[in-house]
Amino acid sequence: MVLKANTDQFVADAERHERTWSGAAFWWRWVGATTLGWVIGYAITGALAGLTGESETPLIRGAGTVTALVTIGLQWVVIRPWLVRAWRWIPVSFAGEAIGLALLLATQVLLRNLLGGETVIPEALVELLVTALPTAILQWLLLRTVAQRAWRWLLANLFWIVLFIPVVLFFALLGAAGADDRGATVTGIGPAVTQAGISAVIGAILGFIASAITGAEMAWLLRHQKER
Repeated sequence: MVLKANTDQFVADAERHERTWSGAAFWWRWVGATTLGWVIGYAITGALAGLTGESETPLIRGAGTVTALVTIGLQWVVIRPWLVRAWRWIPVSFAGEAIGLALLLATQVLLRNLLGGETVIPEALVELLVTALPTAILQWLLLRTVAQRAWRWLLANLFWIVLFIPVVLFFALLGAAGADDRGATVTGIGPAVTQAGISAVIGAILGFIASAITGAEMAWLLRHQKER
């Protein structure tokens, strides 16, 4: 049975030809929407970093959290026809992003106090974990109300997080080496455009990987919803 968008009513047989489930089609829409959201978010934060010359400030972090709304909104568009009361995806996911930002800022302060200054690798690993896990956990709490074996959503997110660890370490070490080699930081429109372009490419690659994994799992969960 297929539920009408944002209702508890099932689609009548006469209407079903207009909304036939296709796991592959859903996966492509999810991947496209999520990757686009990551591209936009990375491009905006990259542009801000190019304008200010800083990439680790609360301003940049906050901007990244706000731009996550783009990704969340695009995902909502994709799941809306298939998930009852799908509007809940937006506040739940954004709450996870906000919690992740608060945890990141708090753990950064704690690490720097404990280890005596900025610590590139520990902070990079902590950022990956504390910014991704709260959102995944809150989304799981939502999905478990509508889908069978929703714990699989946590595993899917843990999978891409683990895959990203070498990538995070690479960029952390690359950034640290660049900071040691370069002199005065150049800021302005030119660096902002350049940084936005580079960040958008990175966002596209990482967004595709993460969404390919979560999209396959979301398709399975939506196909195995609880009886209502």
